[in-house]
Amino acid sequence: MSLLEKIKQLFPTASKPNDVKTIGDDLLHNSFLQLTEYVELVVAQIYKLTKDTTYRSREDGLKGIEWLKKQKEKDIKYQSALDEIRILYTWWNDLRPKRNDPWKGIDRSFGDFRDEWLNTTEDKNPEYKSFMDQCRHAEKIQKVYGIEDTKMLIRLVNIREYL
Repeated sequence: MSLLEKIKQLFPTASKPNDVKTIGDDLLHNSFLQLTEYVELVVAQIYKLTKDTTYRSREDGLKGIEWLKKQKEKDIKYQSALDEIRILYTWWNDLRPKRNDPWKGIDRSFGDFRDEWLNTTEDKNPEYKSFMDQCRHAEKIQKVYGIEDTKMLIRLVNIREYL
């Protein structure tokens, strides 16, 4: 087992920039891409009453959600689903892209990892401890991001009948 493989066992979220995305990452991305297209294409076209199937507008899509809410003001489930659509759309397109990269500043190829560190402990080598602390911190943040992604995907699945 190579040094990189050993490190990747400790820190599985430390992917290299050219690593292949997982099926789970594709599922998340494709699901939210569909939600974005629903808001910016379908809802925007309904709101503008256009027959142009290429018409796309973020602003009109969001206005369209509010307009659709007014059409069925007494349907609480429908109102709630439209609110959820807006929340999920905003999270995916505005909030999630602003996340900090937890691995920024840490060489993802682990070229900073020195062979001599294999024969030492963190209490004996402060440089090694600092590197490992950075990696552990990045791993924790990445796990929190993963939990958030999963929760949002579940929320999207729960309102799929309204899309």
